[in-house]
Amino acid sequence: MSRPGIGAVTVTIKVCGGTISTASGALSQSNWSRNTNAIPALNTMAVQYYKTNFAQIHYSGATLTSNAYQASLRS
Repeated sequence: MSRPGIGAVTVTIKVCGGTISTASGALSQSNWSRNTNAIPALNTMAVQYYKTNFAQIHYSGATLTSNAYQASLRS
């Protein structure tokens, strides 16, 4: 049995007026089907919560992916 792997998460953002207007996450070598729903949800949350509540950028059931996504945003 293989363990779920998220690969690398890269987030590209567009900033307008000091606020994120779009976010687009990409995964390399992910073999976990849960990420199919996680990345689009995290993209939406990044735009919504980046300035007000960074901890809200999280997808339940995809904690490793959420953490990697947040780390990419921070960098």
